[in-house]
Amino acid sequence: MISNINSKKYFQTILLILVCVMWNAVNAAQTIRSRPAFINEPIYTNGLSRVEKIVELNDKDLVVLKNGFDQGFRIGMVCKIFNQNNYVGEIILVAVELESSVGLILELSNNKIIKDNDLAKIKVSLSV
Repeated sequence: MISNINSKKYFQTILLILVCVMWNAVNAAQTIRSRPAFINEPIYTNGLSRVEKIVELNDKDLVVLKNGFDQGFRIGMVCKIFNQNNYVGEIILVAVELESSVGLILELSNNKIIKDNDLAKIKVSLSV
């Protein structure tokens, strides 16, 4: 009789341990699924922005970008401008705020013009 009671308690203990392990596994799976999206993103910015607008002045045009300091843009950086993977020209950043930047046009390729929604990419190497 005593061994039967011990066997029953042993079985109940094993069953309780299995239930706890399964409960923890389910909770862990739900935690992994509910992680915020930024966890899977790279910690470095991609150095890309879209042209928000062009401000025409008397002697120089200003190019306003949609991204700024938060995406790695800094005053003095040179950015290449592309329109559908076609090189348009380069700008130099003269003002950078948290979420926007302003650049002056350094050069344009073959009389092309910079337009809204063109892609700006930080120039990371000097061409010789």
